[in-house]
Amino acid sequence: ELFHITPEGVLRPLLVTSEQRRRILIRARHRLREKRQEDYFPHWRAGRVALPAHTERNIRLWDYSGKDPLPEELQIMSRSTLYHVIHDEKFLLKRRMNKVRNARRKEVREEYRAKYVADKERRLTSKREASERIAQ
Repeated sequence: ELFHITPEGVLRPLLVTSEQRRRILIRARHRLREKRQEDYFPHWRAGRVALPAHTERNIRLWDYSGKDPLPEELQIMSRSTLYHVIHDEKFLLKRRMNKVRNARRKEVREEYRAKYVADKERRLTSKREASERIAQ
């Protein structure tokens, strides 16, 4: 979808907007995910009993895109001490400040989301009431 093959066999890029390109790439990602799913669960597994838990766990382990990251403390401890000073007071203070800042940001986002949802619900109810009044 991003390229065009001319009758002479020349491959040329299509000129698309960034929004179209984003949509094309999302569709391609979905197709790849479906193909990967077909590889993990071949057609002869269709309609059969679910795989055992340990087998499903192994499949999830092979799928790196779905892996949960290690906790931050373990990630920091696994850094090389030749390049990083992981017990430095300045580094620990900066990390603590980042955690506090991110927690504040998360709270603000949750408050905004709650306000947005409440406002949206209020608008929908007023529209419903108006349409009911018109219908009567």
